[in-house]
Amino acid sequence: MPWLPQLVLFTTSWMPAQFSCECPEPHSNMLLAPSDGQTGVPVNTRIWVGGGHTGGFRAGGGRTGVSLTEQATGNPVSGAQGQLSGPEELFTVFTPTATLKPDTAYEIHVGSKTFQFTTGSDEDNDNPAKPTVEKTRFISGPEPACGPAPVNVATFTLKSDGLVVVGDLDAASALDVAEATGTVSGVTQGDTLSFGNGNCHVGWGNAGPLVKGDFRFGVYDLAGNFSGWTATQPVIIPPLVPPCACTTTSDAEPLAAWAGLAGAFFVVVRRRLRR
Repeated sequence: MPWLPQLVLFTTSWMPAQFSCECPEPHSNMLLAPSDGQTGVPVNTRIWVGGGHTGGFRAGGGRTGVSLTEQATGNPVSGAQGQLSGPEELFTVFTPTATLKPDTAYEIHVGSKTFQFTTGSDEDNDNPAKPTVEKTRFISGPEPACGPAPVNVATFTLKSDGLVVVGDLDAASALDVAEATGTVSGVTQGDTLSFGNGNCHVGWGNAGPLVKGDFRFGVYDLAGNFSGWTATQPVIIPPLVPPCACTTTSDAEPLAAWAGLAGAFFVVVRRRLRR
């Protein structure tokens, strides 16, 4: 196939300047909110504890329970405990049955650990703004730290003013928005979400060159107010990724260009096969 090297050369030389060898950086998903020592916490706060394979509170190999007490009296606070989980991360969400007392110190108990926070005087019932995608990065090829098998990964860098970001791929999530529990395609308290078919990044089992996924994102704040989902964003994993293994784009324009290139690629292949 003498035309294939020419197509590869065209692809790599055409690649926009914002595509470069910038690989996703690992981040810790360990979360405790309210944080230890935090003051002015809304009286309708929820308690968020957890993380994923890179962090979190675990005991005896299993997820620990979460409880809440009033510091001065030691009286337990009744509430419901649920889980918000993705393929890589799991968060325990404790929702008090009633609003907490204003200007009062409370203790969060997670396994053998104890953390303290103090409420303010107000509730927070304002929904946070929807998150925005600032960058989409790709891996296509071996990821040495995660095994020899080639992988395909899309990593989204998100900007939000919330606490916990959730992602949905192809409308597959089963999220109870009001309770902040259920399963989603991805969840993190950081600023990046990755979806792929490797050992380190999962959740997109059929990911591969030219495969399209429809993504949307939302964010929760400390009190469990939800931003609502963003508009669906279609993403196509680029074909013929250069040997550096990682590519990046800062906006949607290169993604559209890759989609156009994918169409051109199929046209060339089809014409060659017909000869």
